Amino acid sequence: MFALVRKMMLGCLFLLLGFLGQTSFGQESVVDWEILSSIPAADSAQEHAGLAGPFVGIDGRYLLIAGGANFPNGPAWEGGNKVFHDQIYAYDLEEGRWLAKGDDRLTSRLAYGFSSPLEDGIFCAGGFDGTSYSDQCFVIRFDGTSFHQEVLPDLPTACADMAGGQIGKWIYLTASCGGKHFWRINTEAFSNGWESLPVWPGANRSHAMVVVQSNGEEDCLYLIKGRWRQEDGISQLLEDVQLYQPSLSQWRELKPSPGNGDFTLSAGTALPLGATHVLLLGGAEGNMLNTLESLGSQIEVEGRQDLIPFRDSLMRHHSGFSRAVWTFNTVTETWSSMPALPQAAQVNTTALRWGEDLILPSGEIAPCIRTPDIYLGRISSRTSFGVLNTFVLALYLFALVLMGVLLSRRQSSTQDFFLGGERIPWWAAGLSIFGTQLSAITFMAIPAKTYATDWLYFFLMMTIIMVAPFIIRFFLPFFRINKVTTAYEFLEVRFNLFTRLLGSLMYLLLQFGRLAIVLLLPSLALSVVTGIDVHLCILIMGLLSILYTVLGGMEAVIWTDVLQVIVLLGGALLSLFLLGSSLEFGEIKSVIVEREKMKILDLAFDFSTPTLWVVLIGGLASNLVQYGSDQTVVQRYLTTRTENEAAKSIRIGAWMTLPATLIFFT
Repeated sequence: MFALVRKMMLGCLFLLLGFLGQTSFGQESVVDWEILSSIPAADSAQEHAGLAGPFVGIDGRYLLIAGGANFPNGPAWEGGNKVFHDQIYAYDLEEGRWLAKGDDRLTSRLAYGFSSPLEDGIFCAGGFDGTSYSDQCFVIRFDGTSFHQEVLPDLPTACADMAGGQIGKWIYLTASCGGKHFWRINTEAFSNGWESLPVWPGANRSHAMVVVQSNGEEDCLYLIKGRWRQEDGISQLLEDVQLYQPSLSQWRELKPSPGNGDFTLSAGTALPLGATHVLLLGGAEGNMLNTLESLGSQIEVEGRQDLIPFRDSLMRHHSGFSRAVWTFNTVTETWSSMPALPQAAQVNTTALRWGEDLILPSGEIAPCIRTPDIYLGRISSRTSFGVLNTFVLALYLFALVLMGVLLSRRQSSTQDFFLGGERIPWWAAGLSIFGTQLSAITFMAIPAKTYATDWLYFFLMMTIIMVAPFIIRFFLPFFRINKVTTAYEFLEVRFNLFTRLLGSLMYLLLQFGRLAIVLLLPSLALSVVTGIDVHLCILIMGLLSILYTVLGGMEAVIWTDVLQVIVLLGGALLSLFLLGSSLEFGEIKSVIVEREKMKILDLAFDFSTPTLWVVLIGGLASNLVQYGSDQTVVQRYLTTRTENEAAKSIRIGAWMTLPATLIFFT
């Protein structure tokens, strides 16, 4: 029954794919923003001026904001001076109220340092106090009542405007102070201090965005764009992305191509999104910055005091920073845009995740202007499914249940119910054997893994063909001679009832665990295209599958399998055709060659990667168990009239793997 549920859901999904190109369907991911709260003002002020460059993070349920800089007495063009702060604020995200309003203090006034949430606190490093850079590192913790600060080993070099992220137990930090630096520190052994690593290629940079995300193989560090102030006082605006892969301990430069990421951005904020995307929120494109830097240089170096009113006017009427929202796919290394921020873009702050939501605390919204507001962003997908798609989905589900009802009339004995009366044609049993091995892993995880890497797992699938002759020669006669109904009956004959029950229990536990995965994946996909809640998708498919299984027994199972295999493979082929028709062959070919996407053999003697020996040994062992003792397979080749027909069913089930693998890997 477990196999039926997943195939039924996948059948629905891929049947729908055949209609998506012909019917009205659309989906758009958007972020809906609202003001969560505002930093509380001091007693003497009506409203807080906001902060740029504070240390921020979430400690348990508490949003912490510490330090930062602002212009409390008016912007620079009105004679105001930048002031650096040491206050610490704490906001209870669950209860929606401020618990600490700035009475607690850091040991020094700092802004523009680096901060990263830990399991129990916020890690802080470096910063600027208005006169000099800091090398301080510390952790801030809040227990709901009071703050605790733990001093950590200093940075190797005092610095500000850094960027970094955490991978596993390591915090990685990029800095460009007195040269390029790349450090890491062990969060489980802070006392060991900082370790220097090879630096990234290309230019020095500050105000870069760094995010940790998977490249399809492992979590990597992405150092994104930024800027660097040259000796003449004008900043170089950067477009590239630098990728650090921890397993290789090396960097790789990702240069933008025309129309694909060839834009400049700095001081924005970035977050991982989903499995292989990066979300960039706001930032400074840099053109106005360069203009202001050029005017400032002329005023200071050349003494052009007459340019001060013009410079001040540009700052006073600054339209704000870029509101663009970008996503970066870490597998294809391509950029896409999302709907822009509705509010003024906040730079020199850090975006945070709170469950499924985003939090943007304070930040700078224009030169010398900060906002005290803390924004909450909720990511949602707006889907339009269409009447025709809904009708097709309902019709398909009804047809499956109807098959169970009609075939229930032929159930008159235990043999009819469990073995289909041994009247199933060999080709139908073969398609059912093949179909029972299809799951959400086949349809989603395998293409996703191949898309992210290469074809090294191809021979893992081919081991099914290698195992089939062994099953036919040794296992099939054994089960047919003993005329068992389940693969575990023999355990009782050979040993005792306890052994049989133990074997059955282990099988059920394995299937329940696997069912959780193979139900969730297609439910997520079905929820995306229909807008139906994921939990409801699981419930509907589960109940309907149980219904037609109970009514029609094994015969209903096999004939619905046949229908579903046709729908599944047909949907996969149609999806592949639609995909191919929407892409340029030349572009596909260049990516395949450049990324070695067709790599199919790795003969290295390394058992930690998918080498040929790993996939062969693992595949042979797992498929021998699955085809030799798994009830979902064994029961199917006991439904044919003769042993010879059962052997044919095993062969067709095995050889169907070849075209299916070619489809899904492609």
